[in-house]
Amino acid sequence: MLEANLDDLNPQVFGYVMDRLLEEGGLDVFGIPVQMKKSRPGTLLTVLCKPEDAGKLTQLIFTETTTLGVRQRQEVRQVLARRWENVRTQWGEVRIKIASMNGTVTNFAPEYEDCRRIATDYHVPLKTVMQQASRITRAKTGGFKPQKIQGTRRCARCASRISFGYEIHLWPGSFTSRLRFIT
Repeated sequence: MLEANLDDLNPQVFGYVMDRLLEEGGLDVFGIPVQMKKSRPGTLLTVLCKPEDAGKLTQLIFTETTTLGVRQRQEVRQVLARRWENVRTQWGEVRIKIASMNGTVTNFAPEYEDCRRIATDYHVPLKTVMQQASRITRAKTGGFKPQKIQGTRRCARCASRISFGYEIHLWPGSFTSRLRFIT
């Protein structure tokens, strides 16, 4: 992960820099508003990337922004298994990204660009297209089931082992989830 504090970069340039970082191999790029020293407003630029891309992305940050320093650190990233499926709405095909854990569907999302294109072509509200694609997908996948996750971690302060557990509940009919900690 790469990070840089930006306090004097023209905001119009920030979107361009984000696009370039993604084009050059960034897995995700985002900015967070921060309060800098001397009470100056600034932006924390964060780039998630593969270790082998860190060098060229750091160069790009130095070239395209006004920062004087870039922080780099290794992060552990856990991802759900993903696959793409197509569903047929009354207006046309929509790609759906489906995520699963241990073989059970935990989340899905209609592809925004497909839904946007259909909404524009057929003069239908975007949310209507997304809702129909979601309803069809939910019917195909059988909805969601709670996923239990349990494990242990080492306490960063005292190095003792801590057990944890939680369930992920995804609410049918929405894109929201709830964590319930279990003991």
